Amino acid sequence: MEELVQSRDEMSSLDMRFVVKELQQALIGGIIRKIYQYESFGVYQFLFEISTVQGPQWLFVDKNKIFLTKYKKEAPQTPPSFCMFLRKHLSNTKIKNISQKGFDRIIEIETENNFLVLELFSKGNLILCDLSHQIIMPLEMQKWRDREIKPKQLYKYPQSNLDPFGADQLEFKKTFTIQYKKVIVILATVFGFGKQYSKEICLLSGVDENKMTKDLSDDELSKIYIAVQNIGRSMPSPSIYLSTISSIELKSEKLKPQRMSTLSEAFDEFFLKKETTKSQLEQDKKQEEAEAKMQYIKLMQEKKIEKLGVSTKETRETADLIYTNYTLISSVVSKIRSSLSSGKNWPEIKEDLKTFPEVKSINENQGIVDFSLSDKIIKINFNKSIEQNAAEYYEESKKAKKKLEGAKTVVQQQIVIPKIQQEKQAAPMRKERKKWYEKFKWFISSSGRLVIAGRNETQNETIVKKHAEKDDFLLHADIHGAAFVLVKSQLPNTKKKKDEPTERIDEVTLKEAAEFSASNSKAWTRGVGTVDVSAFRPEQATKPDGSLPKGSFVIQGSRIWFRNMELKISVGIKIDKEKSIAKIICGPVMAVRKHANYFITIEPGDKELSHLAKEVKNKILLKSKPEDRYFIEKIQLSDIQNCIPSGRGEIV
Repeated sequence: MEELVQSRDEMSSLDMRFVVKELQQALIGGIIRKIYQYESFGVYQFLFEISTVQGPQWLFVDKNKIFLTKYKKEAPQTPPSFCMFLRKHLSNTKIKNISQKGFDRIIEIETENNFLVLELFSKGNLILCDLSHQIIMPLEMQKWRDREIKPKQLYKYPQSNLDPFGADQLEFKKTFTIQYKKVIVILATVFGFGKQYSKEICLLSGVDENKMTKDLSDDELSKIYIAVQNIGRSMPSPSIYLSTISSIELKSEKLKPQRMSTLSEAFDEFFLKKETTKSQLEQDKKQEEAEAKMQYIKLMQEKKIEKLGVSTKETRETADLIYTNYTLISSVVSKIRSSLSSGKNWPEIKEDLKTFPEVKSINENQGIVDFSLSDKIIKINFNKSIEQNAAEYYEESKKAKKKLEGAKTVVQQQIVIPKIQQEKQAAPMRKERKKWYEKFKWFISSSGRLVIAGRNETQNETIVKKHAEKDDFLLHADIHGAAFVLVKSQLPNTKKKKDEPTERIDEVTLKEAAEFSASNSKAWTRGVGTVDVSAFRPEQATKPDGSLPKGSFVIQGSRIWFRNMELKISVGIKIDKEKSIAKIICGPVMAVRKHANYFITIEPGDKELSHLAKEVKNKILLKSKPEDRYFIEKIQLSDIQNCIPSGRGEIV
């Protein structure tokens, strides 16, 4: 038996038929002003701000819904790359038409220059096409047996359901007779009405929804056809019931519905208000958990303060006791040293020291004598002077006092943290000012060297001509279309003094740079496992005037070769809680391992960019400590995508 499952977390084809008419009246002639993309754990939402004669309108789109909304979310601080792409092509363009493809869940928004195709079924997709329907860029690249969604391909519609409002009665009836299923199943799946509206059609036609199609009479088929056409010709009556929403009033529902003036208002109330309420409840729960956590931390800090207070006092008292008993301690230490000089063994020395009742034990291997002074055990290193022993205790007391002051400050600050926690979570994470090298691909090696690579021909040219200096190293993979990689001899954030010798670039850094060079070459796109990389000095890279294109150079002289370098890149997250910053860093495995709090390694593969970025972020979240997740969740997927060479790969 075939089971029908329908979630009211999505819109049916009938809902979209009615909503499109509403959107046509509200938005045709409007100008797209702003586009926002929201994404969390693989679920995307878009918000289009459209300027119309009635004022600004907000069009909400996700994987299976589209309607006008009044719930405008705060804009993400850093827009994802696809959102930026849409802004480039659609901002300030006029909407010429909005249409539904037959009775499918496919909506097209036609502008002056493009078609934006919204596939609102399954995982959903947004596909930007030119006016001839050639794909410019999709949100997700997808492939099926009969069609493919990727740039430069002509957009092909999926196989359509029969349009019940476009088919004549003969064709409509034939659809029932060629299949042996329940009536409700044919209406829900073959025609695309979904379970809710299929039940309503059966009720209106007076035909048993569980009746098999082979048992239907011609009269019953006619009644079903008339019921469908009546629904298609009817005016929408947006209705919200206890657990569902409908574009028409449902005879199958016993409870009285809440009437809404427009479909968008009904869907907005049913879907987004529920989402907003859920989000607020989750926010309140997080707030409570944060406050409980802060109280626990405060309690631990108070215990630490108490312990540090005792430690500060005891270590200072110990240092004072050393000077109070200076003569005694000096006598014991002198006797040990003189006995050792005269050749006595330790059993003899320990026997001689029994004349000093204050000496409790001797650990000759560690050079420690335990004294019992004023009911305290004090350890003295007989290899050091009495002053040095006392100074160490004084220094330990100072350190404990400094920690004590720091712990007290932290506790004072934590008293107000719960009050501002919610504000902190809502506020965008502050970003560091970018450094000059961050426009390139870059990483800091295990030994602290800066390594950069060009993203394109222009940056390759800039790296070689502007940033490469005498004592630096350049690297290039032995394959056409590789980036130039530069290893700086000068450490980052330092200035070289005049005539100061340059520290030699270490072999570990060069090997890490070679791994970086291999991964940032066409070898990644081709799925090659290894590639050779050469290193050479900047003066070896020359360009005869006018003979080579931008970003290309002739390498003269001998080179250092790194053979069979594996292609792999690690993506890591470095957290600075004091500055409220979480940064993405990427590069060779060992370099990222050293500088990142968490990291994932990827290699060439077939997984698409967006899916891979989500998987990397989710795996890092699973590995992370609870207190770090706030920072990691704020990381934009586009920042992770920028680390992945050639847009594809898979996790090692």
